[in-house]
Amino acid sequence: TYCIKVRRVFNLLLQFGNEKLLSYQNLKFLILAKALKIPEKNLQIPDSNLLSKLLAHTDECCDDELIRWLYSSLFAAALNKANNDKVHAAFTSIISEMNPHDAKLLYDLDIQGPLADYVCTNSKTLGKRRECLYEDVYLKDSDYHYDFNDTLSLLNLERMNLIRIDKGTQLMNPGINDKFHKNELYDRAQKDKNKYGESANIEIDTFVYRFTPFGVEFRNICLDKMEQG
Repeated sequence: TYCIKVRRVFNLLLQFGNEKLLSYQNLKFLILAKALKIPEKNLQIPDSNLLSKLLAHTDECCDDELIRWLYSSLFAAALNKANNDKVHAAFTSIISEMNPHDAKLLYDLDIQGPLADYVCTNSKTLGKRRECLYEDVYLKDSDYHYDFNDTLSLLNLERMNLIRIDKGTQLMNPGINDKFHKNELYDRAQKDKNKYGESANIEIDTFVYRFTPFGVEFRNICLDKMEQG
């Protein structure tokens, strides 16, 4: 039975008519491993619109390990009839617009959590305007270190409607607020404030980020926390 199932999944991939996909061994084996967990009665060829988008982005999803994982999970989910109302064709474009750092941050984020803006203020040079220098997110991982790319990745995840930053809700948690004052990003902001004048100050505004319903569905389909990876 196992051999029959392996052959059926492999034949499904062959029917996609994309020989190049099958030459990407790491990606192929990931898809096969995940597809083999699908009940045989649920195996299907995805609809033509989704299938064409999956194949169109193959080249962009093979090099990085985590992006390859996201793509293979999406591909395998599309092979399962049970996911027909959950898999959205836009998921393929989202993965293709991620860089490895975006994917890593997506993997590390909880469904919701605290986020901070490091804001420079100087009444003499900025007037009433407050200049946001950096944006950071608190991760539970104790050995986490800020990477400047986090700011860009947060903006990209928000742009793709995967997360929503609720700046109408201020975070009141002294313990977490203290962490934002005791990291390398705060030290960096203190140094960078000098270009706004000697009397410039750094203030930290704390908010909450949340995954959108669309983002939650994307996580459920594409992420699965690499438990088998």
